[in-house]
Amino acid sequence: MMLTTLFGTAQLAMQGAISAGLDALSTTPRAPNFVVVRLGRAAFIAEHSGQTADELERFRRELELAMRGFVASHGWIIGGSGAIFLNILLDEIDGCRVEARVARSVYTLGVRDDRGERSVPVGSNPATVGRQHEPPPRGFIPLHDRRKLLSREHLILTYRDLHLSARLLGRNPTTLNGAPMGSAETELRRGDTIACGDCMLRVELIEG
Repeated sequence: MMLTTLFGTAQLAMQGAISAGLDALSTTPRAPNFVVVRLGRAAFIAEHSGQTADELERFRRELELAMRGFVASHGWIIGGSGAIFLNILLDEIDGCRVEARVARSVYTLGVRDDRGERSVPVGSNPATVGRQHEPPPRGFIPLHDRRKLLSREHLILTYRDLHLSARLLGRNPTTLNGAPMGSAETELRRGDTIACGDCMLRVELIEG
């Protein structure tokens, strides 16, 4: 395990936040799955050499392992959607602040396809959007597309650090807010619309 002053502080703060947010009324206590860790930027940079992005990812991996171990050691299970959303933010603060709660979804999509319109809350990460097929993979958002312009795996959506991004996998023309969408990962904001043929996704809500 990576042991640094800031990591130890974050780990203890995370354990406290998880314990405080525990749903103890369930048969098996359920721990928060949505955690926001705010770290002092100056302290993080002082303690970690190398590229900040790489060090932040390492910090995230180690902290998630610590989180899973802490939950398992108490016999709890991960609540909400069952997926862990560990958000790491560098802020102009001293030390570390942690918030934790149970979340069944972290963003909501408005969907229009050949079956009509509906809202889809998403609690998996990443999530794949594509033409409906069987059996659907884990974290799949099916769209009904008679024209078969959508690929079986057309978009991949990733939620990280309170931001939602999309990467286009499909080959048929797809637009983001009316402009052609490329293959590079693109951050999405509330109100953004992705369309292909008669199918459309609209970002209705993003946690954070």
